[in-house]
Amino acid sequence: METQGFVTYEMNALNGSVSLQTSGTFEQPQPGDTWTLSVTGGPKNQPVMISVNPWIWPPQFMTVGQTDGQGNYKWVHALTIADVTQGFNYPVWIPFPNSVGNIPTTYQDPNAPKGFRNVTVAILSLYPQG
Repeated sequence: METQGFVTYEMNALNGSVSLQTSGTFEQPQPGDTWTLSVTGGPKNQPVMISVNPWIWPPQFMTVGQTDGQGNYKWVHALTIADVTQGFNYPVWIPFPNSVGNIPTTYQDPNAPKGFRNVTVAILSLYPQG
């Protein structure tokens, strides 16, 4: 089991954290190996989203879950054959209120809800071996 932490200015401003825990050895991933992305103390009751296509701007999102009333969320994913053979790249985003971290309101993508900015809190990537 391996755990990796992610640091963003906004999560630090909330005293929150984001971590990734994996089963198996992701040096030679196998279908069925799992990862768990954990958000602790993030913005409350906000969608957790991944970029549909991480190479375009503004990003287009797919919602994979929502933080609870304490700002917590867990996303568990078991690798599929397609994940292992084709790979993936999942930038993970959560909307943060503009007031968090005293960031200028000009720091915002056009898809963010009014009064919020979408922040990348992690990037989950797996590149096929070979």
